[in-house]
Amino acid sequence: MSEYYLDTGQSVEGDEGWYRVNREVGEGGNCVVYLVTQTGGKYRGNNFALKIFRNTWDSTRERRFHDELEFLEEAEHPSILKYYDQGDFRSYPFLISEYLPKTLRDVIEEESVPLTEKLSYATQLLSVLVHLENENPPVVHRDIKPDNIFIRSGTCYLGDFGLMKRMNENDSVDSEGESFYKSEDTAMNKYRYRTPDLVKYERDEIDEIPVQSDVFQLGLVLIELFSENNWNPQIPKSDPLSDVEIDEQAYDWIRIPEGLSNRIGPHLTRMITKDHTERPKASEIMDNWMGLFEDAADMSQNLNGRVF
Repeated sequence: MSEYYLDTGQSVEGDEGWYRVNREVGEGGNCVVYLVTQTGGKYRGNNFALKIFRNTWDSTRERRFHDELEFLEEAEHPSILKYYDQGDFRSYPFLISEYLPKTLRDVIEEESVPLTEKLSYATQLLSVLVHLENENPPVVHRDIKPDNIFIRSGTCYLGDFGLMKRMNENDSVDSEGESFYKSEDTAMNKYRYRTPDLVKYERDEIDEIPVQSDVFQLGLVLIELFSENNWNPQIPKSDPLSDVEIDEQAYDWIRIPEGLSNRIGPHLTRMITKDHTERPKASEIMDNWMGLFEDAADMSQNLNGRVF
């Protein structure tokens, strides 16, 4: 057993309290996540997620983990996963955040999710992108996908900022040459949410990833949420930096089975415009999506006597 793994019942000390490990809930290329309960501290008795970084041999990835920790510590947006504490276990850094077991992936796989609820998720996530766009310097998330969007009682939270990039800053992480798509631990699922901008950046064809890249990724996520289809083809690991092509049939797949389909579809296609200079920023489409939500809420109230 590797020394960064935690056993059930084990206690770990953070800066703000002690935590008892209940069970492992997930594992990725860089981190292992556990469900823990605070046994000593301000929030004693409450459950949290403990995310421990294991690749301490890789300074590039460890720098990203600390960047994520610093960002979450300062973030105040209500739809960004909330940070609570941090610490080190046997020289492996960890952070403590909210524990939210349900993701947007689960919502997509559910049946009969109301249109108003889907539109509410869309506006909440766009609100996060507007917030990131207005950061100084602006922040690009780079890894928006259903598995990184957490759900609680109709509210969604964007998490996993491990690949975030601040624009207009000298990024020694990227200059060291690690490729997001070429890394061996990249899950096939990530290829479904590639953007033309991320590919061009890794091919050194552009110097900066525009904030519209996150809009493209969110567009893919919302297409999947509303139509239950992800049109982006699976890219073989042998060719992860191939062009992101938009099949003309993709637009036919954006079929919204519920009301307002003739209005939702065009907004989704704008979000996946291939040329980022013609693709809107989140702040430029926020009003449109708020209008869609408000109209859907009025329709639901008139038909069902409730919005959700």
